[in-house]
Amino acid sequence: MAGSEPLYVGSPTSIKAGPFARACQAAHLVGKVVALLNDLLQEAEGRFTRALQIHRTLTAFIRVLQQESTSSPEAYATPMALAYSALIALCDPFCCTESNRGAHTVEEAELQTVCITGIKTVADEIADFALQLRPSMNLRPAAISPLIGHCLYMATITFAWRVYEGEEPVPIDAYRLLRSGLSALNGRWAVGGEYLQSVDTAKELLYHSPLL
Repeated sequence: MAGSEPLYVGSPTSIKAGPFARACQAAHLVGKVVALLNDLLQEAEGRFTRALQIHRTLTAFIRVLQQESTSSPEAYATPMALAYSALIALCDPFCCTESNRGAHTVEEAELQTVCITGIKTVADEIADFALQLRPSMNLRPAAISPLIGHCLYMATITFAWRVYEGEEPVPIDAYRLLRSGLSALNGRWAVGGEYLQSVDTAKELLYHSPLL
């Protein structure tokens, strides 16, 4: 007998894959997250267990992408952005018992702990990702995919939450870096400006103190 988690590979394969292949894999995982978040029929325990599997899969996949993208961050920007978007979208609803449709189970508590830590970690990594891409965004804006916009936006609003509600002073610089990334994206793709407008609207509605 052998244990099996069908979505998770503990030791990533040594077989190399190009940016397009990695983008296809990332898109597949985005689909897994979307299906999970919209599944209203599955029992809570099974949904939480599946979410933990997908979380581990995305985390392992991101580590592979981080290694592969060191020599060419621009080429792997799209799969990186898709994977980051999927992970932060997965963590967001499971951080709170009001939004995770749970039943106060052990699996729910475990996943909540993982996601509260995970959403902060992935936001930090997206800020590093944005910093890594800035030279390309400034020099070759046409080479940057508009698909990076969503992960930059999600990280920006996560840092806003951390600054205002978590009273963390350090993320202010990361927040401004991510806003700058969306602004640079807007120089080529209008979606960057749309995300910036959403960030500003949320700030006006939710946060009244001038921290950011």
